[in-house]
Amino acid sequence: PWPINWDCNASIGAERRTWDEATMLDDCSNIATPTLILHGAQDPRPPSAIERLAQTIHHAELHVVDEVGHTPWLERPGVVVPLLRAWLERLDLLTAHAT
Repeated sequence: PWPINWDCNASIGAERRTWDEATMLDDCSNIATPTLILHGAQDPRPPSAIERLAQTIHHAELHVVDEVGHTPWLERPGVVVPLLRAWLERLDLLTAHAT
C-alpha cells in the first residue's frame, strides 16, 4: 500500500555496496544496549540476514511477525504493541517511567 521511492532505494543500495559486512557486524557486536528486532515474515530482506544480526548484537531479541512485510508495526499493530510492551516491561522501562 505504500509507494516505493525508487530514487531513495537506489541511493541506499549504492551506498550499501560500499559497506564492509565484516566491519558492520563487528560494530554491531559492540552494541551493549538491549535490542528488539522485529521482522515481518514476508519482508523482502532475507531472514538469514536478520537472524545473523540478532545473533551478533548482544542482548538482542528477535521476533518474526507472521503475515506482514517490511513494516510490521503498521501492518499488525495489534501484534506488535503487545510484543513491544512485554519487552519493555522485561527491561523495567515502562514501570520505571509509570511513576
